[in-house]
Amino acid sequence: MLKKRGGNNLVIGGNNSDYYLNSVFVFSSDISTVTLSSAMYLFLIAFQCISMSIHCIYYLIGLNKLMMSITTKMLQKKFFWDLIWQISVPLGAVVLPMSYCFYSIWTEYYNQFFNNIAISLITLHGFWSTLVLMYLNPRYREYFLVVCFFKKVSPNIAGASFSMNPFSISRVV
Repeated sequence: MLKKRGGNNLVIGGNNSDYYLNSVFVFSSDISTVTLSSAMYLFLIAFQCISMSIHCIYYLIGLNKLMMSITTKMLQKKFFWDLIWQISVPLGAVVLPMSYCFYSIWTEYYNQFFNNIAISLITLHGFWSTLVLMYLNPRYREYFLVVCFFKKVSPNIAGASFSMNPFSISRVV
């Protein structure tokens, strides 16, 4: 129910009038403790993404020196590309929007449209990670589709598990 309140202001019934009169929080124009801690978090995520990528690439280059089956090598490479995709989610969903936020604060450039997009991307980080995980892992994807369409869970989906023994890989000297 809309109520007319002095002049052309309309107030939606049920809310306190202070709700409409108080100022709205936007990014601070000065660099504060919150900004510095967010920057440290940003660099930590970027460092983790880069170090994980370097470690995986180094390991995959060493695969040619290992005596293992072609199937195992193909599984390792598939796992590597899956990790690349999963690492790119925090990079795209957290690091890039936070970089824009820091740019916005540093240059004192304010654009509510871009700020809303940046914050929305950051808050959807878990959603994007879940979508990528379901896309990359067929077992998650199959189980999700079974649950969504209320079908009976087949035993090969529900009870399957994998284990990889690191001692089954031998290095050629």
